[in-house]
Amino acid sequence: LGPIPAPKQRIMGMSESVHNLNRAQLIYTFTVVIVVVAVTFFLYSLPAPFLPSYHEQRNVTTLWDGVVIGIVPVGSAVACIPVGQLTQYFNFKPVMIASSIVLGASYILNSFFNRITNNTVYITVSIICRALSG
Repeated sequence: LGPIPAPKQRIMGMSESVHNLNRAQLIYTFTVVIVVVAVTFFLYSLPAPFLPSYHEQRNVTTLWDGVVIGIVPVGSAVACIPVGQLTQYFNFKPVMIASSIVLGASYILNSFFNRITNNTVYITVSIICRALSG
């Protein structure tokens, strides 16, 4: 693929943009970030308590149960750097919209899991969807 070319215009760094905000804007910005992160972590972990009982009904081993539950932070860690580099090309808004669409698509795909009858296909699709939601 080759190296990523430099952005055409200079994008203000995080430390520079924070220093240009007044106190009320800083409080508002950090409050929004904390609420978004809390809601996101809540949504990521929402299905985790129900997966073991559902996997037990499908005769899925506890090893794969743990992989399905634990793949979300791995997906987040793998996606952090590429998504961060994309925000240098584009602004934050298009990248956040695209990531929200991918997250929504993974949740919609999760809703069709009960129709998959083959356990191998179920585990594979489950791992992919959970990794995308990370």
